Formats: sequence, structure tokens, C-alpha cells
Amino acid sequence: MRTSSTKLKEKDFETLRKFTKCCRYIDDLLAINNDNFLITFQKVIYPPELSLTCEDKDDHNVNYLDLNISIKDHKFSYKLFDKRDNFDFPIVNFPNLSGNIPRNQSYGTFIAQLIRYARGCQVFPDFEARVKTLTKRLIQQNFAFRKLRATFFKFTDKYFSLIRKYGSVFKRD
Repeated sequence: MRTSSTKLKEKDFETLRKFTKCCRYIDDLLAINNDNFLITFQKVIYPPELSLTCEDKDDHNVNYLDLNISIKDHKFSYKLFDKRDNFDFPIVNFPNLSGNIPRNQSYGTFIAQLIRYARGCQVFPDFEARVKTLTKRLIQQNFAFRKLRATFFKFTDKYFSLIRKYGSVFKRD
């Protein structure tokens, strides 16, 4: 099999172009509109010790990093994906305020997650569902609802540029 440098020397730009929309981050690989060329060339690109596994269910839906990316009606859409959501046991990944930890910094965790959600959720219903789930979880971990609410409004003021894509839901007077 010929390598990519051979393909370049041969000016096989059609094959090379199939790899222009491939992304790799550590051990996650995404190949968009690759027409299975990655499978054909994987033994040339990667050593035999490295096995590639395909985790997508079909050609129109894939989880890559923290996103679920799908194609519908020739348009890309995305929303957050967290494999921990599907675990059948509880995950403790936020502070519990019943202990002796700084409270104000703990509410900063809430803002950090709101920023992540706003960046990773394309449409408001996905963002809203994530925020409701997180709020419920934090209240169970002794966060005060009133303080969470005030922190949320602080987020909407400071990071309005992230949520303006949701339109009139967060429209200011």
C-alpha cells in the first residue's frame, strides 16, 4: 500500500482530500466525509500494535470527545455527550457543601459547567435540560437554590455572548 507521502508525490489529491476533515485528539479520532478511506489506509497510518475501534452507530451520528454530533437533512447538529450519564451507578463529580470546603469557589463550579453547557449545546432545550439536571444534583449536595439562581443570572450577564444563540429566551429588556 502506498503512503500519504507517495500519494502526494503522485499528486493523488482526490485521496488526500478525503483526509482533510479528519481530527484526532489523543486517542479519539473523527473522520468526516472520509468514505471509509481511513479504514483502507489505517495500516499505513498507524502501527499494527494500535487497533482502531469504530464506536459510532451509523454514518449520521457519532460521539466525539464531549459532543454528540449528528447529521440530519444535510446539516450538522451537536449537543453535549457525557458517557457517565449512562452509568447505572451515581457519579460524584461536584463538591458537597455539607463538608468543610469553601462555598464561594464551589459556586464557581456551577458557572464553569454553565459555560461548558452553553458552548456544547447548540439548541436551548439541550442547554436547559443540562442546567436543570445539574441544579437538581447540586441542591442534593447542599447547594442553596437561591444562591444557584443568583449565580445563574451572574452567568447570563457575564457570558451573554455564549447564550445569545438561543434567541429570545435570554433576551434583555
